[in-house]
Amino acid sequence: MDSLERFAFATALVVPAIVMSGAASAQPPPLDRAAQDDSLHGPGEMRDGSASGEHGTIAGTNSFERITVPVHFDGVGPFPFLIDTGSETTVFSTQLAADLGLVALGSLSLAGGIGRADAQRIGATRFNIGKHAISSARAVLLEAEHLGAAGVLGIDSLRDYRVVFDFESDNITITRSRSRPKSALSARSDGRSFEITVRARRVDDRMVLTSADLDGVPVQVIIDTGSNVSIANPALRRRLSRARAIGKASILDVTGAEGLREVVLADSFRMGPLVMGESAFIISDSPAFESLGLSDQPAVLLGMNHLRAFRRISVDFARREVSFDLKG
Repeated sequence: MDSLERFAFATALVVPAIVMSGAASAQPPPLDRAAQDDSLHGPGEMRDGSASGEHGTIAGTNSFERITVPVHFDGVGPFPFLIDTGSETTVFSTQLAADLGLVALGSLSLAGGIGRADAQRIGATRFNIGKHAISSARAVLLEAEHLGAAGVLGIDSLRDYRVVFDFESDNITITRSRSRPKSALSARSDGRSFEITVRARRVDDRMVLTSADLDGVPVQVIIDTGSNVSIANPALRRRLSRARAIGKASILDVTGAEGLREVVLADSFRMGPLVMGESAFIISDSPAFESLGLSDQPAVLLGMNHLRAFRRISVDFARREVSFDLKG
């Protein structure tokens, strides 16, 4: 294992099935399926993607409720990559690395959503997302079948950018953070303002929202677009006296680790001025919480089942802002 680079972190999670116990009829928050039913693609599949306009709007493709974007390497592609705001590290599939002739330089320890594994790493690479040329100082190699895509763009590739997820049209808009006028800190790509902007604190480059609670319990929230479900840690579960266990979920992370975890239903979930009703969370002692120093504090990795309740969200890594545009 490389002695200089011993640890990296990627959160992407897929939940193939939720097994309900007993006669419970409560369900996780409904997902907006209007633009999904005919466009779900498995690993390695991708429709043609394109970039357009001044801001670099990219047509997305759904992969297990998450949006992938087309990435090109020296004109070769497109390859479908997830954008994972919960991962510090960019990940390539081993299959993609082989196709591109990329050679592993060593290994490091990778913490996934539920497990840890040693993974091969490669050195600096350059690629294009729409009109943006992006450099990654390193990338980790994992199997495509566990990623649900050809790769995952982590915060190391996006820390200078603002990413807008448009769930109604399944588009992603990427702009350099400094390109926005100071007088329009919460402007959308169409010039109109987002309805709500929340200031986050940065922990290892990840965006942590502290003004939140679940059933009245103060909770720290990490925006995690790489996971199709939301994960709560055991420290939060111990405080949720009103939450009801509604079944078990089989989950799979990017390292290939699998597990069966409890699913609980809380009565209410609040982030700043945003209030949701009944919300389902999977309980798991993810390595993510340990790496962020949150093992003993109530915390949530907020996945796509909650984020898709909004029309759009914007994550501005440089300005530490998360903005939300409501439906309706």
